[in-house]
Amino acid sequence: MNQILYRVLSFDGGGIRGLYQAKLLESLKASGLDVVQRADIVAGTSTGAIVAAALAIGKSPEEISQLYTDVGQKVFPARGWLGRKTAWLKVPRYSAAVLRAELEKQFGQNTTLGSCTKRLMIPTISLNQYKLKVFDSESEGDKNQKLVDVILASAAAPTYFLPASIGGTYYVDGGLCCNNPAFRAVAQLFRENVPLNRIYLLSISTGAVPVTTAGSAYMKLGVLGWIWPTIDIAMSGSSELAARDGHLVGYHCRIDENFGVQIELDDYQKAADILPALAQSKAAEAQDKVRRWFDGPETAGLNFAGTWATTYHWNDQSDSDTLAVEQCGEHVVGETVGECQWSYTLSGTVQGEVCIGEWKGTKSSLRGNFLLIRSKETETVSGQWVGTGDVSPYFGTWSWKRK
Repeated sequence: MNQILYRVLSFDGGGIRGLYQAKLLESLKASGLDVVQRADIVAGTSTGAIVAAALAIGKSPEEISQLYTDVGQKVFPARGWLGRKTAWLKVPRYSAAVLRAELEKQFGQNTTLGSCTKRLMIPTISLNQYKLKVFDSESEGDKNQKLVDVILASAAAPTYFLPASIGGTYYVDGGLCCNNPAFRAVAQLFRENVPLNRIYLLSISTGAVPVTTAGSAYMKLGVLGWIWPTIDIAMSGSSELAARDGHLVGYHCRIDENFGVQIELDDYQKAADILPALAQSKAAEAQDKVRRWFDGPETAGLNFAGTWATTYHWNDQSDSDTLAVEQCGEHVVGETVGECQWSYTLSGTVQGEVCIGEWKGTKSSLRGNFLLIRSKETETVSGQWVGTGDVSPYFGTWSWKRK
C-alpha cells in the first residue's frame, strides 16, 4: 500500500557541532520521542552525514553522542590560542586519514550504502564538474559505495580536510551549497510522485553562526582573511535558503538555535562544554512541534479507515472486492486485498463526510477518480467513480460496507 505520510529527518553540517544534534536526539528519545524510528528517510551533510549514516545503520542517539566524544578529540586535538590562530599556515589543518580510521571503527570498513536499514541521502560536491551529487542508498548506482567513503566526501571541508576520492572523482563538503539537505530529500520524493502535502519534515541545525563583526569590517579583509568567513557564509546561507521553503510541504519542524557564542567547526572542547545542556533545553522547548511530526495530523472529518466490502457498477455490469483503507489526518490510501479481477490502489483526501481522490489499477492501465460520501448513521459509503485506460471511458457507482 502507498504510504500516507513520508517523514524526513535531516541534519545540517557544522563540524564538531554535530554533537548538538546527537544530544538533542538523545533528549527527545528520553522524553518518548524516538524520532529515528519514525523516519522514512534520513539525510545529512558533512557532520550531519555522520549522524544520519549512524542512524541509518541502526546506531542509537546515545551511541552517536559517544562517537562524537571519542572521535572529536582525536580528529580535532586541543591546541592553545597561538596554535588556533596560526592553523591557516597548514592546509589542510586536519588529517582525513585519522577521521577515516575512526569512522571505519564505528561503521566498518566494508559497510555500503545499500546495507542501510533506512533510506539515506548524503550531498557532496564534485570537484571534477563543480556539481552537487546526492548519494542515495536506494539508487542502484550508489548502493555499492562504501559508507565511510561517502561520509568523508560530504565532510571534506576545504582547508580542514583534503578532498575525498570516490571512483576517480574528487569531492568536497556538500555544505558549501547544500548544508541543509532536507529539500534534496523532499525533491527526490516529489520526483517519485509523492505529493508535497504528504511529506513531513524535521530538520535539525548545528546552531546559527553568531555574527559579531560589523559588515564594514569585511572591507578590510585580505585574501587569506576571507577563507573562513566564506565557508561560514556559504553554509549558513544554504541552510537558511532550504529552511525558508518549509511551507511547501505538509509539515516542517525546523530546530535551530543561536548559541550566543562562536563555536568553531573544530573546537571540540567548547562544543563539549556548551552544547549538551543547550541541546537538552532545546529538546524540551521543541517537544510539541516535534510531536506533531512524530504523530502526524489528527483525523479530519469522518473516518474512512478500515476494511470494506465494496461493490462497483458500470453500464449493466458489476463486481466486488475487499478494500483496506488507512487514514491519517485528511489523507487516505487504500488497496484491494486478496485475489480480485481488477486490483487497484487509491489515494484521496477527506473533507467532512466526503472523500475525493484517484485510483489506478495495479495490473492494468486503468485509472480514474472518485467521489464518496460516508453516512454518519450507518457504516456505509457510497458515491461515483470514473475511469479511463481502455477503449472507452467508464462511469459508475461505488458502495462500501464495513466488514
